[in-house]
Amino acid sequence: MTWLGFARMSALVAALVTQGCVSGDYGDAANLAGRQSAIVGGQPVVNTAAVRIVGDGLCTGTLVAPDVVLTAKHCVSTFKGGGPFECDENGELYVDPNAPVVYVGAGEFDEVLPAETFSIASPTYGSHVVEIFVSAGDTICESDTALLLLDRPVDDGAIAPLRLDHPVEVGETLIAVGYGQYEGGDQSEDLRGRSVTVVGIGPEAAVPDVSDAVAPGFFSTTEGPCRGDSGSATFAATGAAVGVASSVGRPDLETPTGTYEDCVGSRANYAGTQTQAAFIETTLASLGETPWREGDPDPRADLALFDDPCDVDADCQSNV
Repeated sequence: MTWLGFARMSALVAALVTQGCVSGDYGDAANLAGRQSAIVGGQPVVNTAAVRIVGDGLCTGTLVAPDVVLTAKHCVSTFKGGGPFECDENGELYVDPNAPVVYVGAGEFDEVLPAETFSIASPTYGSHVVEIFVSAGDTICESDTALLLLDRPVDDGAIAPLRLDHPVEVGETLIAVGYGQYEGGDQSEDLRGRSVTVVGIGPEAAVPDVSDAVAPGFFSTTEGPCRGDSGSATFAATGAAVGVASSVGRPDLETPTGTYEDCVGSRANYAGTQTQAAFIETTLASLGETPWREGDPDPRADLALFDDPCDVDADCQSNV
């Protein structure tokens, strides 16, 4: 199976470029109000740590500090070439020399885009990205994680705890969420979510007609995220973010790229937060932040909520 990034529309990848506790109804209906959302079979959910990233592509992110967003590296970077790509169990890009078309540069990161390219959607005042930090690695098969520093906290946003000390398990049930792209091409203003199951943890070799290779640092789930859900988190039952949506495996390259059908029946690939713990913790520390670890109490539980009064800035979740 060929992996496609959920990312940039200019790259024919299925990299998903195009996001506390999750509540809501999770159904398997594939048709919502006459249109299909990018989260395959997704239903509206509430998760105020999830944010919609406005920029060069369609992406979703997760607040891990009041002014820091976790997302995918491919959401804020360009590729050297467009097209589908394959990763092997060693985390290396694989090119089939017998393929009818070889996409040179597909899956290879080129450059990080300027921070001012991106902002966070908000019904009031959207925060702007002022600095971008990306994980090490030259290809999407090696790593696919980024942190975005904002110019101000997101209005009424919550932060999500992170799983940094142990990986997901095969068979574990998670909730995939995202502000994905509708079948018609518009990005949803409503967060969608659905239940998914972990089906593979890298490094895992491909098994013909059974499973695809999973690179080290990544895990695969049943169908869920699609276009526009790139960079979105998948959440454990504890409410902790455990992975960042990176790519989707297309079972059929005959289907036109960039459609909802790309993701039906496809496995999704996530960069595990536990495998990126050093990058996340080091970057947050450089910004004066400490990650909220899964299982620890909410560090902002005693702070005033958005629009609630407080005596000094530091007593408000908004810091204003």
